[in-house]
Amino acid sequence: MHNFPPPHPDELLYSTLARASVYHGITSPKQLLDAVFGNRYVIATLDLPSHITNIAYLLRNTKQYSTDNLIRQHTLFSLYAPFVPKNIRDKAIELMHGKTNGALHTMLGVAASRIKAVQNFQACPKCIEIQLIKYGEAFWKRDWFIPNLPICIEHGSSLSIYKEKPSDSRHHFQPFIESHFSIESVGSVFSQDLIISAPIQQLLNLFSYPSISFDQWTHFYYGLAQDSGYARGQHIKHDQILELFLQYWGQEYLQAKNLLCHQNEENSWLKNIFRKHRKSFSFFEHLLVWQTFLSREKLENIFHHAQHIQPVFIVKTTTIENDLDIVKCAEYRKKWQQLVRKNGIKVSRSISNGGAIYAWLYRHDYKWLQQYNSKHQVVRSPLNTRVDWHNRDREYAKVLLRLAHQFKDDLSPTPRRSRNWYLMQLPQHSSIEHNLSKLPLVRCFLVKYVESITEYQLRRVCVAVKILSSDFQPLHLWRVFRLAGLSKERITPDAARILKLSGFFNTHDGKN
Repeated sequence: MHNFPPPHPDELLYSTLARASVYHGITSPKQLLDAVFGNRYVIATLDLPSHITNIAYLLRNTKQYSTDNLIRQHTLFSLYAPFVPKNIRDKAIELMHGKTNGALHTMLGVAASRIKAVQNFQACPKCIEIQLIKYGEAFWKRDWFIPNLPICIEHGSSLSIYKEKPSDSRHHFQPFIESHFSIESVGSVFSQDLIISAPIQQLLNLFSYPSISFDQWTHFYYGLAQDSGYARGQHIKHDQILELFLQYWGQEYLQAKNLLCHQNEENSWLKNIFRKHRKSFSFFEHLLVWQTFLSREKLENIFHHAQHIQPVFIVKTTTIENDLDIVKCAEYRKKWQQLVRKNGIKVSRSISNGGAIYAWLYRHDYKWLQQYNSKHQVVRSPLNTRVDWHNRDREYAKVLLRLAHQFKDDLSPTPRRSRNWYLMQLPQHSSIEHNLSKLPLVRCFLVKYVESITEYQLRRVCVAVKILSSDFQPLHLWRVFRLAGLSKERITPDAARILKLSGFFNTHDGKN
């Protein structure tokens, strides 16, 4: 095939192939497979496609798209690659180059995971508008299909979920022509989705994949528990970890994500991730734990630390003199004490020379290291009794009421004044999101004043009418909808009824 279209930034290869069929006027799925792959049995796979070498060959003249580049930037492989051993990852890449025989999803743990792949087509209305303006066409973006994340990472808004599914046609690459799809629902969004979306975006943008073994993951999570005060010797305080975890994310959110754990559950995924690793855990499970304990750390720093862990076998000795020089031991002890006094245990282990000092003491002076660290641990208390939540509730409620009054009659084209929008206007909004149960006045405000989707759509219509009227343009519904970024398919039934009853214009305008 000549003139194969290069992928747009963050476009799925599935979408690029679908656009190629449109560009070349190919209506038969088998004909497209013949033209691109020379194979009529290739499966149209959205997240982890195969035969990518064929696509790279068609783009060879651009000198921009190697097979590995296409895998990294135009598939969802980056969500799974950092969390499987190197031999499995390399084998998976090899399969994506050519024929997978259906083994890829099983190999990467997708098939058996609690985190299921997205089943329906879905899209962000705001992204669509930008795509049409910038590229003159819409396409399937990679970050619309993150498992367990029903929001747009770029805009933080709900995704429109369509009735149609990629699996409806085994060999057909379906182009994103909006009129061909019908909305089934809008994704249910939690404020916690916005929190987890940031590290997911970092994951998608990784330039290279770390190589971390099961033993290294085991030591990493043991060290994480130990540094946070949730380990005593070799014993992990699973109950306290779960208590902190539930407080941070909330039971409702974890239940919705199929990741809720219970105190007496012996083999919960949360307990197992802090035990000896014998299998891979999903990206979502890793990120939930990291966000709880390491919310300020960049993913690349976490991966760097984990892949440089050297698992060791501990040989306990009765005296130091048997195995090492006393002077050298005293020198390393002094260095470690200085680092811990200045930075604390967790930070000291993550800085460059601190990790090396910790590893040396771990190998050669384990008993002293454990005793010293146990006396200098900072235990995170699940409950923060220092905050006067009653007073804070009143203060924040006043701020929110002033905001609501300020925007009461405002018809400017600002984002939807949603629950999250109001919370983002407050200081320490992350803390508020996780402690709403202690803020009854704030909760009452959100119930009463949050702008519904219908209200938001009507405000956008009002803005469009105002602009068109000022330019003396006719108020045809299709023109108003286009300016407001709406369509008959996306408008809510309540908004449609109000527009019809207003008599200002006819919602059955033939040009719409």
